[in-house]
Amino acid sequence: MVQGEHFIDTEASRERVPNWSFELHRVEKTGLCADYYNAWTGVGFDVGEGKLGPFMKTLPRYEEYLRDNMGTQDTAIAERIIQESDPEKVREIDGLVDEFNADLARMIKEQDIETAGKFFKRADKLIRGMLEAIS
Repeated sequence: MVQGEHFIDTEASRERVPNWSFELHRVEKTGLCADYYNAWTGVGFDVGEGKLGPFMKTLPRYEEYLRDNMGTQDTAIAERIIQESDPEKVREIDGLVDEFNADLARMIKEQDIETAGKFFKRADKLIRGMLEAIS
């Protein structure tokens, strides 16, 4: 497989597609772009290490993340993924991000790994929990 490509298997064929097209395929299945999980990986890393701070930072909302990261390839790609995303799921993940960001300083100061872990698990369930349908 060439770097930057994925395959989408259908009943009839196996199609080679660029990364952004693969992301659209996953959005159709889950309602959210799985690449957004990367916004949360620092939280998961800190929780796993048992010390909050080194990778904990204010998280971008869903559309902001996509425009800043996928839009570097082509603005139209980010906009298409946003358009194809489930608005209810976007509202839900953005609400979680807002809650997380509002509590971030306290979690770091108090080293509240339990609360940070709960946020991470909720995000994981929203973003990746539905990927079982396409695995």
